[in-house]
Amino acid sequence: RGHMYFSFTNLLVKTDLAGRPIGSVTGLTGHLGDLDFNSADGRVYGSLEYKAAQAFYVAIFDGSRITRMNMDARTTDVLSTVHLREVVRDYTADMNGDGVFDGDTGNTPDHRYGCSGIDGVAFGPDLNGKGGGRLTVAYGVYSNTARTDNDHQVLLQYDVRDWRKYERPLSEDALHTSGPASPGGKFFAYTGNTTYGVQNLEYDGASGNWLMAVYKGKKA
Repeated sequence: RGHMYFSFTNLLVKTDLAGRPIGSVTGLTGHLGDLDFNSADGRVYGSLEYKAAQAFYVAIFDGSRITRMNMDARTTDVLSTVHLREVVRDYTADMNGDGVFDGDTGNTPDHRYGCSGIDGVAFGPDLNGKGGGRLTVAYGVYSNTARTDNDHQVLLQYDVRDWRKYERPLSEDALHTSGPASPGGKFFAYTGNTTYGVQNLEYDGASGNWLMAVYKGKKA
């Protein structure tokens, strides 16, 4: 729609097609990752992590309301968020059963599938082949060479058409848990080991291929 959106970890920038800044959203203390545009509702969707708080969200930006620089994500109406319970379950999984979650580290048997959070997001077809566009969210994956369950990319798919009922403003002082109980689909793509999983995810409608950008893994 004549604009581009850029994620810079803790802020979002909106530009025209020549790269001239039009507006930005600041005030994020979590990690804002990959972005994609939802042509169905005209909004920008991105991954948003608060690892220390064990909270993971899809951030939804209303680009039409981003009209000036340095708009605060917490006090303006440009951003809403939806909580992803499935990611929390896998990230916080106590895999060795010692009763202790070891936190944001790959040097542990904890984190189901080596889940380090989320990053890549993209809209594309239902991977179950049932039609309809879906939001696909890719896990980050720790590159732990001692485990065997972290050689796949984990993809969650959601039908976002009914997400308005889950959306809440961002309140970093009281992170909410409003979101779907589970994804519509969960898929595992074998790629071999990577470092932090899918950084950027894209669906190419011309070829019908999903594209994943990753950092090289550490396994031989």
